[in-house]
Order: sequence, then structure tokens, then C-alpha cells
Amino acid sequence: MRNVTFNLKYSKNNGYSPEINSYSGITLLGSYGSEKEGPNIGYLAYVPEEGNPLSGGVRKFSYNGIKTLESAR
Repeated sequence: MRNVTFNLKYSKNNGYSPEINSYSGITLLGSYGSEKEGPNIGYLAYVPEEGNPLSGGVRKFSYNGIKTLESAR
């Protein structure tokens, strides 16, 4: 089975930050949540370019901060 990868443009602080970051070749792993906000508030994704050994390249992206999400080719 082939992994589907995506390109993502994201704005921090639930989309209120003027800075937009781009991520290429990410793999969606699932969703995440919190007790306060509910069980499904964003994507949990593997970001190969992160290279942070502490997080293992896994990041959380709030749905509100996602500007674009498209299939990488």
C-alpha cells in the first residue's frame, strides 16, 4: 500500500498568526483532541523536514490554522 502524502500551509495560533508556514510531504497519522475542546480538534501528522529528535517529526495541526491541504505528487 502506498502512503499518501500532502503539502500543507499552516498559520499558528488557530489561524490568527500572520506568518504562514509551508510543509511538504507530510503524512496524516490521525486526529488529536483535548478534554477542554473535544476529541477531534486537529490533525496529527508526520513531518519529515522537522528533524526534531524529541518529537520524532510528529506535529499537531489545528483545523483552524490550516490554510491549504493538497495531495503531494
